[in-house]
Amino acid sequence: KMAYRADPEGVLAVVEAPHRELPRDGTLYLVAVGIEKPGNLGAMARSADAAGADALLVADAEADPWNPNAIRASTGAVFTLPVVEATLDDVRALDAQLVAAVVGAATAYTDADLERPSAIAVGAEDEGLDAAWRAAADVTVALPVLGRAVDSLNASTAAAVLLYEAVRQRA
Repeated sequence: KMAYRADPEGVLAVVEAPHRELPRDGTLYLVAVGIEKPGNLGAMARSADAAGADALLVADAEADPWNPNAIRASTGAVFTLPVVEATLDDVRALDAQLVAAVVGAATAYTDADLERPSAIAVGAEDEGLDAAWRAAADVTVALPVLGRAVDSLNASTAAAVLLYEAVRQRA
């Protein structure tokens, strides 16, 4: 009855979530703003870790990064990558440009200078980033959505594309 799954494998652990400090000397951060689905948050952690990001910053949290679905989707990345709750003020205090993913932004994601220290903010799929995050951004970028049946990408997919564009530019 205490296990998260209906048919657990006979092992149950209760642990305290690790407390991590925001690494202020980083050059690449992923900021997950208002992400609602734990699986998306975990997948974002997985992509951030794979791309060599310094941290996953969770802002305006709707999903718990320590939810079992988030941990499972992260494939353990949440245990090695600093996952830190942060506010817009915390992100603006970093020595990094704030790059906001915004549907219809004038700048293509490939045209933004991601060689600079960057905090890449991705919002929830249904609403995107709110006005405060968009206004605070140093640059807003768009990923092309060329299909007819969709109006946006999955948040974790968009985050992965943006992270790997930073990796590509820095290579």
